[in-house]
Amino acid sequence: MKFDIFKSITIDILRKYLSGIWLAHNDGRLDSGEGVLSYPTAVLFANCDGYFVAELIGHSSRYNGLDVIKVKTQNIYRYLSQYHDDASDAFFELDAAGHGFKDICFGSALEIEGFEKRFPSIRLFKTFIKGRAGGESSSFLFGDNFRSLHIEECLFVNKREEMYRCKHVKCMFVLKSDVSVPELKAFYSDFLSGENVRCATTGKADSRVKNIAAQLQGLYLSKGVHETTIGKFINDHPEVIHKAFRCKSFLHEKSFKWLESKFEIVEKEIRPDLLVLRDDGFYDIYDLKTAVDAKKSLTNTKSSRRKFIDCVSDGVAQLINYREYFKYEKNAKYALENHGVRVSDPELVLVVGSMDNFSALEVEQAAMMYQKVTIIDYDTLCFMYSSSFEK
Repeated sequence: MKFDIFKSITIDILRKYLSGIWLAHNDGRLDSGEGVLSYPTAVLFANCDGYFVAELIGHSSRYNGLDVIKVKTQNIYRYLSQYHDDASDAFFELDAAGHGFKDICFGSALEIEGFEKRFPSIRLFKTFIKGRAGGESSSFLFGDNFRSLHIEECLFVNKREEMYRCKHVKCMFVLKSDVSVPELKAFYSDFLSGENVRCATTGKADSRVKNIAAQLQGLYLSKGVHETTIGKFINDHPEVIHKAFRCKSFLHEKSFKWLESKFEIVEKEIRPDLLVLRDDGFYDIYDLKTAVDAKKSLTNTKSSRRKFIDCVSDGVAQLINYREYFKYEKNAKYALENHGVRVSDPELVLVVGSMDNFSALEVEQAAMMYQKVTIIDYDTLCFMYSSSFEK
């Protein structure tokens, strides 16, 4: 089957099903008990070299449709483990059709203990399947006869040397790429039939917070996910910014025409990732990069002349360029009249990297040449968000 056909059939079936759940919920024909019903907001599609993957992400109290996001082609084992291209330490060999797992945390004995602070969603699980200590590969091995798999509300904790990854799966489907149209439709029909609701979940408010943080971590720590996908997820879950940065409002990727500058105007517009409203009515400027997983440090190794690596330098330069835009009267007038935005002495904030490559002292040293630029990593952002709900 062609990948585009897989995407088309999958999105049509999931949208129709979730629309039906939403209507039943509104009509009072669906009882969620004491829990809050949560709908996905998007589907990630990945062509994994012989396997097709569709993964539902996001949490919303309303069903507002499903966005389609395509991630880079990659090995199926790397997609699941986030590090490795093999399954030498797999827990299960999957060699048939209709495999399914739900409400399980997978990880080696040494991976699970002690990581609740960085990955608080671990606390939500009562069932743990632990492989051998030091195991570093995918939890699943796909056999020659594998056809299909569904995973619901599971957590995969993986490691490489002393670096860890945690992937929270709300709902994921994996099928062999030679699946036929009748086989694919039958797979979804079997999964979605019955009295229990699938794809949408119920839970308490604290579990929603942990799940949102876990899914955001899963995105920025995954290979092949673009900055725009991370930004879209954050925009779909505004409470992340509201709680983490203690703000009441922010704007996401608004376009501002560049009308005036003492320099040559090369760009026709600027489009900041986030403009965050301060208590005084003015906005600060934020830029979202990625976790730059391939880099062990956000700075170079020369401590006497420490500098940022290129992607961080580009992010800082972009923020300074945005600040420059608002210094000119015509630009400032356009921003106020078209978006209600006022900027004065803004704080510039770059979100980049993770706990694995962010050294506070090294970042502080490299940032000394810049004025009013703050750099935080994504793990800190998630911690700021989740801890804001703790009493």
